[in-house]
Amino acid sequence: MKHPEFDARYQQLLLDLDQLAALLRKHGEDKWADKIVKDRLGLEAFESKAIEHVLSAFGGMGSFNDVFLHPSNGHSIKEEEVAEVDDHLADISSQIWSNAKYLKQKLGSR
Repeated sequence: MKHPEFDARYQQLLLDLDQLAALLRKHGEDKWADKIVKDRLGLEAFESKAIEHVLSAFGGMGSFNDVFLHPSNGHSIKEEEVAEVDDHLADISSQIWSNAKYLKQKLGSR
């Protein structure tokens, strides 16, 4: 049986993780970019805990939610770019969270 919405959200999640990793690398946040790439590879390989790992990156202290790209944090970004990049980062993160939650819920109901 085909699941077009599931498939579309899965593909979008992979694309968003790629976009997030590229954005992070562009601004010198390689630690988190490496984690995002690893999670993405896990999803693509259909590893059983991959979705949970993606979701766990967005919760609690020291999580991805604490990342703030800013020159004072050692990132390669101009002060005047911070607000726009931060908004873009928030949008991508929100989309990743939403799609990962959806996929987890649907996989749990199978």
